Amino acid sequence: MKKKRIQILVITALVLVVTSLSAFAVPPKTYTTEINAICAVPDIEVVVPSGMNAYLNPESLSATIDGRLENGQIISAPSWIENRSVVPIQLDVSITGTINSDSDMALVSESTKNQDLRSKWAFVYFEIQSANARNWSSWDSKYNEDKHMLVRVGTRTRKNAVRLDAGGSDNSFGVYRLAGDCVENPRSPWTTQDGFDVEVVFTFTPLPVI
Repeated sequence: MKKKRIQILVITALVLVVTSLSAFAVPPKTYTTEINAICAVPDIEVVVPSGMNAYLNPESLSATIDGRLENGQIISAPSWIENRSVVPIQLDVSITGTINSDSDMALVSESTKNQDLRSKWAFVYFEIQSANARNWSSWDSKYNEDKHMLVRVGTRTRKNAVRLDAGGSDNSFGVYRLAGDCVENPRSPWTTQDGFDVEVVFTFTPLPVI
């Protein structure tokens, strides 16, 4: 019985020595990984019409514009922007108004409705909304300074005027128009020489996908 116990102890000791030598026999190794980070900026693809028509209609006569019967004093055929990008975009708007050189009209900052005015004044504003289609008819019923932009002589800019969803999503269209009113019977009558131009500049900024 004594001999057997000694043999077990010896085997155990050998195993411990071998294990210890194996651990120190593996030399350390160093590995290096190189990561190249590239700034990925998505392409912005937006369809923007080249222009639109607007009409001064002081006597509120009925007229067919783009297949629709209109009788407002400031009428425009609605136009639209389409976002075809893979990301949503923020749309900033800059507006510059100019009066025709042969016109004596003026663009004013308040509505002319329900006022006894005799000056040749027009109150005009720009409205843009996000929509799920280019044919949009749900316009605001009146001017809202928090949402709309006045058209005056000179330039005005609004940041983040509207957000357009990514192409193919809901609200990927931005529909816009001119609206407002004017003095019906000014002291100096309206003529075909009267009119104004509006230059609209859109700036698009890609947004993160939420």
